[in-house]
Amino acid sequence: MFPAFPVTSPKSTLRSAPTVVEAALPAGVVSWVGVQFPTGCGGLVHARILRAGHQVWPTNLDEDLSSDGFIVSWRERYPLLDPPYAFRLEVWNDDDTYQHKVTVFFEVEESRPGPAAPAGQSLLDRLRSLVGS
Repeated sequence: MFPAFPVTSPKSTLRSAPTVVEAALPAGVVSWVGVQFPTGCGGLVHARILRAGHQVWPTNLDEDLSSDGFIVSWRERYPLLDPPYAFRLEVWNDDDTYQHKVTVFFEVEESRPGPAAPAGQSLLDRLRSLVGS
């Protein structure tokens, strides 16, 4: 799965009051993240990605992502196995003339639940059935 989340930030949007989009994803492992910055924004639009109230990317808490006409991307191994399966995308814009759209992409290796255990089967019985004894 490779969902994209566009975030348009109006001109003169403050870091303290960013444009916010919730990025709902399936359960799994995030294996790649990309943040596309528009050509011509001059590095004036900024983004960060949070989960459960904590900044995830960039990993330096006082930092943010910013560029001009470039996709900032990286390989990742971030488990997204507990609800909510979502990130909070925050974008702000120091440009006092134009709004800018940042697009955030995720590659998610979806997890699939294993087969349910028959009712009344103990953990020991389930382990025995897995190893064949």
